[in-house]
Amino acid sequence: MARTSVTPLELTAAGVAPTPTTIDSTLVTAGVTLPVGGLTHRIVLRVINTAATPKILTIQAGDPYYAHRAALGDIAITVPASSAELEIAGLEASRVVQTAGAVWVDFEAGFTGTLHAALVPWHNV
Repeated sequence: MARTSVTPLELTAAGVAPTPTTIDSTLVTAGVTLPVGGLTHRIVLRVINTAATPKILTIQAGDPYYAHRAALGDIAITVPASSAELEIAGLEASRVVQTAGAVWVDFEAGFTGTLHAALVPWHNV
């Protein structure tokens, strides 16, 4: 099954929040690809776990051709249960970037909730 593409929203001074993506059984089975063109340091993920138990979100190790530190492996993050929120930022391209500059995210079976994906502004403030 092909991964579900979730395009992060470019944050602006207007303060528009990213539209959440529902984490359901389909998304858990397929996984997510974030098309960020290799600019992983700009990604901010907000994950809400509505399951009754803690669940694991995994950021897949990158393609070794593009990510020379991919051998360090996947990044597994435990998201607390019962509508707990977790924010993830500062991903290193040399560890997680895939072909075409995407980042792959997987969810543990039974994970439910929402995923918000955003990109911090590129320009200097």
